[in-house]
Amino acid sequence: MGLGPNPAPASPVPMDSDGGEMETDHTAASPSDMDAVVKVGPQVYKGHKNRETVKGVNFFGPKCEYVVSGSDCGRIFIWKKKNGELIRVMEADKDVVNCIESHPHTTVLASSGIESDIKIWTPKAIDRATLPTNIEKLRPKARGWMYHRMSSPQDLMLQLFSFQRQRTSPDGDGENSAAGGELLDLILTFNANSDGSSG
Repeated sequence: MGLGPNPAPASPVPMDSDGGEMETDHTAASPSDMDAVVKVGPQVYKGHKNRETVKGVNFFGPKCEYVVSGSDCGRIFIWKKKNGELIRVMEADKDVVNCIESHPHTTVLASSGIESDIKIWTPKAIDRATLPTNIEKLRPKARGWMYHRMSSPQDLMLQLFSFQRQRTSPDGDGENSAAGGELLDLILTFNANSDGSSG
């Protein structure tokens, strides 16, 4: 099968069940028949976000008629394989859904992400689900210091010192804070002095 909205065989040459070429009468085929096999680009499925971690993508359904993927927004997205129509969005994780696996014989999905659990999904809805209107909007996430993007080495160092102080001093006394600040100043001074001298 080819890719795109109307999957077509990748080659105009018919194949038999053993994978070999079948005997065909090429004199009966008109040029317009040969032009009917058009190569198309890949089918595109839109809506999910993939900026932070790798997401699993799988086929789903008794005849693999759907495509499923996780997303950075913590949702599972389901599209029709043939035309790329988004048909279902499910809230699955507080953070990110990285992995989606379908059962090989029945209509069941397993999902996992940043949270420490695995969820099993089975279709039970009587009515067709309505799609959220804010699919493109990422949900705000309450994350730890490791997930914040650092704009400078100074920001990273401040975060590391802050994290170390939280671990070593639960009462957060000023002496440790001052020592951490002095250490940061020393490192930044060393870094500033070494930037201009390259040998």
